[in-house]
Amino acid sequence: MFEDKQSNVLFVFVSPRTLSDKEEEKLSELLHEAPSYVKGVKEGWSILFTGMKEQNSIIKAGLQTRDDMVKDLSESFWSEYKDNSFWFLDGTEMKKLQVM
Repeated sequence: MFEDKQSNVLFVFVSPRTLSDKEEEKLSELLHEAPSYVKGVKEGWSILFTGMKEQNSIIKAGLQTRDDMVKDLSESFWSEYKDNSFWFLDGTEMKKLQVM
């Protein structure tokens, strides 16, 4: 934790790769059991790293916006870190994207 209670957050997208026929076949077996996982493998993963103990990361399948990722942070996260400020690397404050 930084003494000034200011933290950078990192938002990344992990691109999917081309799957082999065998991988596609195995993945199709999971379609009904784990549809979000299948979507992530096929469309990539969006990840928000907060660096905090409470909700250190949010991971969602597919390409998401920062707004969508921030909306998934719980009320307990915002309560726990109400005195902190969080900044994306481009200088945008994360709290400005928060929906209450």
